[in-house]
Amino acid sequence: MIRVGLIGCGAIGSSIARVIDEDFDEVDLVAVFDRDI
Repeated sequence: MIRVGLIGCGAIGSSIARVIDEDFDEVDLVAVFDRDI
C-alpha cells in the first residue's frame, strides 16, 4: 500500500485526489492540506 498526501491542492490537486481516491486500489490518500479550505 502506498500512502499519499497532497499539499496545496487547487484544481490540479483536486483532480489528483479524486483519481487516487476512486481509481487506484494500492494507493491510499491519507492527507490533504490547502490553506484556502
